[in-house]
Amino acid sequence: IPLQEYKDKLEASGARIVERDLEEEGGEGDDYYMDEDNMYSFSGWALKYKNCQAIQRFSEDAVQNGEYSALVIDDVVILRLCPRRVCSSSSHSGCYYNYAEYAIGLSEYLKIMLHYKLDKKRNLCNFCASCGNRLLEEGEEDQEEEGEEEKDRDEDNGEEEEEGQGEEQQNAQDNQDAGGDAAAGDDYYAADDDANNDDGSNGDDGGCGDCCTYQQDCYDIASWCDAESDDGVYLDILDYLDYLDCVQINGQGNYAGYAYWVRPYCDASKGIIKMHLFSDPYCSQALKEVNLNDFSGMYFQSSMFEDFYSGECMDCSESNDPPYYNSGSYMCNKMHYRAAKCTSNMVYDLFDGTDENSETECSFIESINFGTYDVNGAVSTTDSNYGYNVQPQVTPFQKAFLVISIFACFVLGVYSCYLHHSITNLLIKSLSHSTLLPPVKRRSRNSGSRTNSRQGSRGRGGTTDDEPRGTFA
Repeated sequence: IPLQEYKDKLEASGARIVERDLEEEGGEGDDYYMDEDNMYSFSGWALKYKNCQAIQRFSEDAVQNGEYSALVIDDVVILRLCPRRVCSSSSHSGCYYNYAEYAIGLSEYLKIMLHYKLDKKRNLCNFCASCGNRLLEEGEEDQEEEGEEEKDRDEDNGEEEEEGQGEEQQNAQDNQDAGGDAAAGDDYYAADDDANNDDGSNGDDGGCGDCCTYQQDCYDIASWCDAESDDGVYLDILDYLDYLDCVQINGQGNYAGYAYWVRPYCDASKGIIKMHLFSDPYCSQALKEVNLNDFSGMYFQSSMFEDFYSGECMDCSESNDPPYYNSGSYMCNKMHYRAAKCTSNMVYDLFDGTDENSETECSFIESINFGTYDVNGAVSTTDSNYGYNVQPQVTPFQKAFLVISIFACFVLGVYSCYLHHSITNLLIKSLSHSTLLPPVKRRSRNSGSRTNSRQGSRGRGGTTDDEPRGTFA
């Protein structure tokens, strides 16, 4: 369903369109949505959370205010933009080839992600409302058709008794159908399979398509769509927007009279993002012994940010399809404009040369990736700390090259043994068989043998004709 067609049908059916003004309720809401003419097309790409790193920096304001330390901490989130077909949610980096990387402050990152989460919920609410109204309308049409068919049968029967019985049956059927409609009204987002077989489809979803696909999602979000989730206990999505910066709050109950500061916090030891209390106005000195909910009297959900650091690949493609429509494209474009970016590892220019690649930004992101900072945000000065943030990853190419190298080493080892054996045998044969010697050496060996033979005959007393023969007196 194209987006505009979907909205027209929704308005024509009289459904309630969930539109929440983020600027009035949470601040800077209109700033989240961008002019489509200024948006990049991220179709075929996905954005993945990589890690969050604390970084210490010098603050002149902290010195002037007499704070405990002149160093304050900023939390920076690293994201990677990968081709969607190769983006891996189970991999720490997501992809290793043809990617761009972003560095963005934690508060700004959460602000964009909360708007993204809210935008997806709003689109899902409208989609579920459209599905609920369509199912109710189809049920009413089926009821009218059944009533007309029953009426025609009654008119063909001229007997008053049978007409009376037909009216009783009709009344019973009407009461049953009315009860079915009431149940459908209470179960607003339920899908009635019998009411959706008008098109003759025999599929498992009864012909209701996307409505059945996202039926469970509609059940789960029903109370939120009806504005019934604000029970005064847990904070809603919009409420968190007020606590993304370092905000002072007063203690409640046993903590009355105390004041601390609160903001989101990167817990490097656990690899999570959560709301946390701090003892200084720069939110650099974390308080670990005081529970935030007990101190504030408010209930911050520990699971509110789970989706934001889960590492799932988030689709950035433009879409007019339900139930989330263009939410992903808005989010990725907002990240691109608000974050420091490095595109030097991309195979081609996705942004048509409009974004100049900054060496400073690339160097900064690379320094975080290779563990320049430790878990406390300080610059690492020891070899043992260097690279602590680097996750060991072996790419498929590296695995294949390693296997080929091991096999090649094995083949060369076997071949070297074969050569050594062959050369050794040849030397042994050359010493035992003169026929294996070269011709020159063979002749010198033969001549040496003849000379030795003559010398041997002289030694045995043999004479020649030229020797003078002596006479005995």
